[in-house]
Amino acid sequence: MFVFFSGVVLVSLVAQVCAATLALRYLFQTHHRIAWGLMAFSSGLMCVRRVVVFYTVLSQGAEHVSAVSEYLGVFISVAMAAGFWGMRNYFLSVDADNRALEESLAREKAHATELEAVMQTVPAIVWVAGDLARPSFRANRAAQDFMALAGPPEEMRTFQKGVQIPASARPMHRATSGGIAITDYEADVLLKDGQVRTLFGNASPLRDSEGNVSGAVGAFLDITERRRTEEALRGSEERFRLLAKNIPGTIYLCHNDSDYTMVYLNEEVEHLTGHAASDFTAKRVSYGQLIHPDDRQTVAESIGLAVSLCRSFHLSYRILHSSGEWRWVEEVGCAFPAGETPLLEGFIQDVTARRHAEEERKELEVRIRETQKLESLGVLAGGVAHDFNNLLLAIIGNADLARLSLPRTSPVRENLVDIETSARRAADLCKQMLAYSGRGKFMPERLSLNEVIQDTLPMLEVSISKRVALRTQLARDLPAIEADMGQMRQLMMNLVVNASEAIGENYGVVTLATGVRNCDERYFKTSYLSDKFPPGMYVYLEVTDTGCGMDDATRERIFEPFFTTKFTGRGLGMPAVLGIVRGHNGAIKVYSEPDKGTTFLVLFPAMEGHADEADAGSEEGGKLLWKGSGTVLLVDDEAPVRAVGKRMLNRAGFDVLLARDGEEGLELFRQRAGEITCVILDVTMPNMDGEECYRRIRELRTDIPVIISSGYTEQLVSDHFIEQPPAGFIQKPYVLANLVETLREALGE
Repeated sequence: MFVFFSGVVLVSLVAQVCAATLALRYLFQTHHRIAWGLMAFSSGLMCVRRVVVFYTVLSQGAEHVSAVSEYLGVFISVAMAAGFWGMRNYFLSVDADNRALEESLAREKAHATELEAVMQTVPAIVWVAGDLARPSFRANRAAQDFMALAGPPEEMRTFQKGVQIPASARPMHRATSGGIAITDYEADVLLKDGQVRTLFGNASPLRDSEGNVSGAVGAFLDITERRRTEEALRGSEERFRLLAKNIPGTIYLCHNDSDYTMVYLNEEVEHLTGHAASDFTAKRVSYGQLIHPDDRQTVAESIGLAVSLCRSFHLSYRILHSSGEWRWVEEVGCAFPAGETPLLEGFIQDVTARRHAEEERKELEVRIRETQKLESLGVLAGGVAHDFNNLLLAIIGNADLARLSLPRTSPVRENLVDIETSARRAADLCKQMLAYSGRGKFMPERLSLNEVIQDTLPMLEVSISKRVALRTQLARDLPAIEADMGQMRQLMMNLVVNASEAIGENYGVVTLATGVRNCDERYFKTSYLSDKFPPGMYVYLEVTDTGCGMDDATRERIFEPFFTTKFTGRGLGMPAVLGIVRGHNGAIKVYSEPDKGTTFLVLFPAMEGHADEADAGSEEGGKLLWKGSGTVLLVDDEAPVRAVGKRMLNRAGFDVLLARDGEEGLELFRQRAGEITCVILDVTMPNMDGEECYRRIRELRTDIPVIISSGYTEQLVSDHFIEQPPAGFIQKPYVLANLVETLREALGE
């Protein structure tokens, strides 16, 4: 019994010690120190009592202690220890909640402070208002500054599109009354000083914990300057749009890649390329692929060099239009950095018309220079031919007179015939020079080009190489032309002989073809004459050979006097052809390539009616030598001409008076006008020319027959005597028979 009771007391003592220990521990762990201090004190006292009881039991025995009291003490000690453990958890939980609440309140306070600082710092106008039942109002500094200019919210005058907005329609009132958020609100506010400011912002309702609207908050920005900037920008964009639309060229912005990928293009690009701007920006069309293949490398290199040197570029190249036409463009642009690949911007203009105009101008300048050169050479050739004819007249005339004076059996006659033959060949050379100079049109008549070819064909066949076949392709119903028979034969002879020489020692074919063609001004642009030919029907003569052909350099010079690819001493045949064509108001074109032969195409204006209506050429018949009488005044500045002329006239039965120039001839005519039967008058003379002398002689005596003599052709000379035509004309060089025939006609015998 003693042991059991001692155990009970010991258990009570241990439980009480645990309760006292827990009370002391919790005294320092919680904020409730007074409560736990009292508990620790009471637990300590009970611990002392348990110790005293335990000591009493051990020293005096269990009978000195009440058993019931000790059993109750065990229960109280255990309950007190368990209660202290439970109270400890409760108080710790309450302390944690209190600390969490305090921390939350601290954070909310800090957040509210931050929000207040933000509200006061932001440049936006911020208003916070209570609900309609509990009106209150707060504003940040920006709002207060704005209210200083415009007044409090209830007094502000706001407008939208010029119409004043009532207070009930304003965003703060609508957010408070309707409980809805108002976004992207914009209105004009009239300030006290009369200025107008534009506000833009939002308003949202504020709600309490139960979800009821407790007010509204609004934030607004003063966008007056932004609106002005936007309006100015819109105006600038509109001006740029109109400029880009109306400017006569393409404005672009593109990447510096192989396709020149477009970022922006104005509408003018459709006129330039035939493709819409959207086709380029959507990459349906590549501008780089439109550039002519021959120009792409040059364009890329020029742009690359300009980009590397940070300078602008100026390009000229060709692009392909959607119609299939190649067009010339000029581009001015520059590059500016935009990331890894620089962008290009610039201006492109269609210069096709200007390019063609420049090419036509250059071509015209070249043709004018060639024409001037040919004209100057023509004047030289005409002058040389004229003077040379005077010398040939002395040679041919004296040879003719000497031959007529010798008996037919004289061995000298053969020498004189050779002299006369050589002189006549020299006279033919003069005719070629006159033809080149454009002064070789003698007797124009209505001709059939086919008949001229048929008549000249036998002479052409014997004039060319035996290795060359001569063929004709003559058109039927060919219109007639107005031309000189002799010059047409000369033209054909020169062209055919030139074609034969181009074939050389090889076998080949020369073809003469005729036809009629309707020509316009564009067709004549590639001809060798710069005259403006009227459009219409033209009869053509085409001479084609299978010879060696010509390169461009040779083709450019074929009509230059004394230029030849043959042997020295040639070179007047083709210039004579050009002169004949010019004299007949015709055109000439040449087609030739090396080793592919040559074609000369000569065109003459067609006359109305067919060539079979052409007049038949008059046949020249020999005339018996006629004898005249009287006195002839021979006026010429060349002494040999005067000498041989006097001998011819004497042989024809006339007395002769000689004069060296117009003044001397006019003086002789004044002195002996009554006895002079006829006057032979040279045109080109010093002091007084033949035209002036002729006019003066006709003033003295209108019935006197005057024969004009010149190295130039009759038509060229007759243009100077249109008002008073002379009685006759004789071209130098001439022989006695020509002179006698002309005198007979002039004297009417």
